[in-house]
Amino acid sequence: MIEAVETVYRGAMWVYGGLIRLVAAMGNAKAQLWVAGRRAWRERVSSFEPGGPTLWMHCASLGEFEQGRPVLERLKQMVPGLKVVLTFYSPSGYEVRKDYAQADLVCYLPEDSPTNARDFVSAIRPTLAVFVKYELWYYMLRELRNQSVPAVVIAANLRPGESFDAPGIRFWYWRLFGMLTHVFTQNTAGVQVALLLGAQAASSAGDPRFDRVVAIAEGAEPVPYIAEWIAGRPCLVAGSVWPKDIELITQALSLLKVKTGHDVGVIWAPHVTSPDLVRRFIAQHSGQTYADLAEPTSIGAGTACWIDRVGLLARLYQHADLCYVGGGFGAGVHNTLEAAVWGKRVLFGPKHTRFNEALGLISAGAAASVRSAQDLSVELEALVRREPALLESGARAAQYVREHAGATAKITEALVPYLTGGPAKAC
Repeated sequence: MIEAVETVYRGAMWVYGGLIRLVAAMGNAKAQLWVAGRRAWRERVSSFEPGGPTLWMHCASLGEFEQGRPVLERLKQMVPGLKVVLTFYSPSGYEVRKDYAQADLVCYLPEDSPTNARDFVSAIRPTLAVFVKYELWYYMLRELRNQSVPAVVIAANLRPGESFDAPGIRFWYWRLFGMLTHVFTQNTAGVQVALLLGAQAASSAGDPRFDRVVAIAEGAEPVPYIAEWIAGRPCLVAGSVWPKDIELITQALSLLKVKTGHDVGVIWAPHVTSPDLVRRFIAQHSGQTYADLAEPTSIGAGTACWIDRVGLLARLYQHADLCYVGGGFGAGVHNTLEAAVWGKRVLFGPKHTRFNEALGLISAGAAASVRSAQDLSVELEALVRREPALLESGARAAQYVREHAGATAKITEALVPYLTGGPAKAC
């Protein structure tokens, strides 16, 4: 049976790669980066000089990197001479972190095939391979097993009742998880799922993103010009928003104006911050860019400021009275912890049920899911009235984040022996 499944998998990989190349040929910028980045991967990898303990960490994209980053950086501190190979699948991760200083090599993950997997693993010679959250590649895992390299998953988000028992799916997951040395899950419910899927060992360690956002908050400076622009008025920071989120918030602001006569200052941070897209949003909804704030006459002007550069969002949330995190009307809500760590009430759309932290924040009374402009306008009314409940909800958010920190220490203590040759430790 495995031969038939492998044949289907190879065919699916071939078709998928062909479709991306077709889309790239049609002018899609992201697909073009995906193709170009993999074109000369062997030459890129040849610049890496293996030797000594080597950690290979793979992240699908930028969000998974931020999840795995605390573990990577703590391992660098704990293991003398540790070399790091960091791979990404998506351009949105690689293009932002291709110059990450803590890694000896940053590159795209080659397309999954027997030859590519053999050549890649042989070239970097990892001591330990770490996959963040998900995205397991069959031939890469098989080659790691063939070369006796331990492979682990950290921050796995496994939930009972998912479609692992669909025809063919259970067998495929059993093949993947059976090649994993250890699975570190975000919660205890995921441990049993990982073991049922065939993992050699599994334990609940939590989510390193809690540690990451705490570290960011503890070392963050205020964002220049933002406090002056807000000038004491009620402020909503709308982070990682997509067009659907922007439409919903705009409608809610109109309802607020009709019902109360009040405006709030809104800092818009689109998920995609390309200058052309930001200019289009401003043309549709009015406002000014963050770059405009460098002009003294722009400070305090208008009720909408659009962020037109990357790298500010995690710090922007500190300036909010209320936070809205986008993605909940699309594939899924983005990073709610970046807002919650600052002690802010967090709002997001309905597609959040796959995210433990979003569910946890709701249970803690620190967040709410909004399904309509009417729902959001109620929250905005509480904002303009400066209701004490808003501050209480924010305090619960900060408490929730700090209570769930600590995953990084648990995971790294368990991983160090794999890199140093010592006895493995239970998590």
